[in-house]
Amino acid sequence: MTVKEFLNQAACLDRLIDVKLEELARLKEISCGASGIVTVSDGGTIQSKVEKTVEKICLLEEDINKRIDGYVDLKTEIQKMINSVPDLQQKLILEQHYLLFRTWEEIADISYMSLRNVHYIHKKAISRLETLYGAALEKLPCGETCA
Repeated sequence: MTVKEFLNQAACLDRLIDVKLEELARLKEISCGASGIVTVSDGGTIQSKVEKTVEKICLLEEDINKRIDGYVDLKTEIQKMINSVPDLQQKLILEQHYLLFRTWEEIADISYMSLRNVHYIHKKAISRLETLYGAALEKLPCGETCA
């Protein structure tokens, strides 16, 4: 895994959690309209539609909480990595892009820099991080990827 792949994991996980939260809201909305009709499952146990929906909600909430815990841990690791960069401009650009998920254009506007300069500073920062962490990150398996 490269430094950029490692840093981009937070944005991917953030989007994934958002999707799961939307799914949870949809399930909760459906559960409000679910009737108490009783059905027999393959195992012979009796369950109502409400019980099935509540069970799905609980499992999804558990999954979301695990992903949020991983997300917090990942952002902490990314922050530690970014903090190891001594140059303040590089650090600010890395934080804005990889922790606040701002676009390059937004970073350029906020920083009163040209887009080209933002990319140049970012490239220098990534090069610095590759020097510091590249060998260790190469040994890590790739996490969930976003296309």
